[in-house]
Amino acid sequence: ALGPPPPTALACACPACSARMKVSQALFDRRAKCPKCGARILLTVIYDPTVKKHSIQPLRITDAPTGDTRHF
Repeated sequence: ALGPPPPTALACACPACSARMKVSQALFDRRAKCPKCGARILLTVIYDPTVKKHSIQPLRITDAPTGDTRHF
């Protein structure tokens, strides 16, 4: 089970510069750029059934740019 639907926005920190950001549902499970440092990151939403909560696991993308990269 994937759990309940995620909220409309979640907070996370950039894995490159640690800037805190609020991520809208439109960017869940997509590539984006940090508004502070410009690092390209993948914003993966995960659900933890032990705490019954969604969170974003940001992953820095270090390969060549491909596809759509959105800004916050």
